[in-house]
Amino acid sequence: RASLARDSERKEERAKTFYTDVSCQFRTDCILPCSFNVGNEVVIHWILKPGDIQVHSYYYNKDQLGLQNPRYEGRTSLYPEQLGRGNASLRLSNVSVEDEGRYQCYTSTVNGNKETYIQLKVYGTKTFKLSLLFTLSCWSSRPSSPLHNRKQTAGLQRLFRRFVAKLLLQFLSAF
Repeated sequence: RASLARDSERKEERAKTFYTDVSCQFRTDCILPCSFNVGNEVVIHWILKPGDIQVHSYYYNKDQLGLQNPRYEGRTSLYPEQLGRGNASLRLSNVSVEDEGRYQCYTSTVNGNKETYIQLKVYGTKTFKLSLLFTLSCWSSRPSSPLHNRKQTAGLQRLFRRFVAKLLLQFLSAF
């Protein structure tokens, strides 16, 4: 019985599963956290689910990117100086909306296996470009007349500026 209990505990230790949510801003670098029990023969696989898309792999003491999906090329890295401390976190650079999803971090050493699932959400800031085009039609008399309507012209200019300011405020308040 004691032997069965120990075997059961070992299997449970080998197959621990953890879940975490991570939110990252669009076009920034993002850290997907993952840790493991320190031991020899470290194997790390980062996989996007569903579809088993290969994001990053590490085994035989080096990155193994031969099967990496091209959309992640040059955008993933581990922290090699921290692997000895059980840190298998993935740095994903220049995140985009297409990177959203559920990532699996599978780790294995001689001391057991572990699966961590990260749900990545990418958010952005609202940006917009506003272009305004105004056309002003002018005319003059022939021969030129003296500018005796300066007050009227200045009043129209103030009215026009107020109109543009109100228009912009209404537009911006919609966001």
